[in-house]
Amino acid sequence: MAKVEKGIVFNSNKMIDYAEAGVVSKELVHNHAGSVTLFSFDAGQGLSEHTAPFDAFIQVVEGKMELIVDNKKYYHRWRKFYYSKLRPLLCKCIRKI
Repeated sequence: MAKVEKGIVFNSNKMIDYAEAGVVSKELVHNHAGSVTLFSFDAGQGLSEHTAPFDAFIQVVEGKMELIVDNKKYYHRWRKFYYSKLRPLLCKCIRKI
């Protein structure tokens, strides 16, 4: 998929694709300052624990997510945000809509 053009208004909900029992990622922006990636997870799927070279900003668009940062669990539903400085994190979809 092409990156999102600057100056264009878009609806991320309309860009989401799902894969049964899988994870789908679409990189929307990538430059020297970092990247913005749209992920979708089927229930029970997620990303393994990792540390990125940039801060992480996570928004739950649909469903419910479990996020583990520094061994502490957080549960997020849609319309919630999480911002993390460089810390190991793990995320997993608890329930999709």
